[in-house]
Amino acid sequence: MTTIGEQLALDGIEANLAAATAPHRVTYRDHVEAILAEFSRQRREFSAEDVRELIPEGVEPHSHNVLPSLIRVWAQRGAIEHAGWVAATRPSRHGSVNRVWRGTGCVDD
Repeated sequence: MTTIGEQLALDGIEANLAAATAPHRVTYRDHVEAILAEFSRQRREFSAEDVRELIPEGVEPHSHNVLPSLIRVWAQRGAIEHAGWVAATRPSRHGSVNRVWRGTGCVDD
């Protein structure tokens, strides 16, 4: 059973990802999905920072929540799983931690 808070979070994720979709061009979301698919196939360990490093220069999300939303969706699908923690290196994170994820090889193509 989903709690009200969980449902609100899921609704927010859906709205955020819907806004990240543009039918006429390759979007930030498309790049992230391709990277996550490859990491899952490779069973690679990664953090959000690893994903960000592979996004082409000039490709920006409409919201800073696109990447975390996609990671959550991919984890719920079972394509990636939590594997640990790593210190964040981006100054904007102020020394906090990022989750480390591991691809499971379960990718829907």
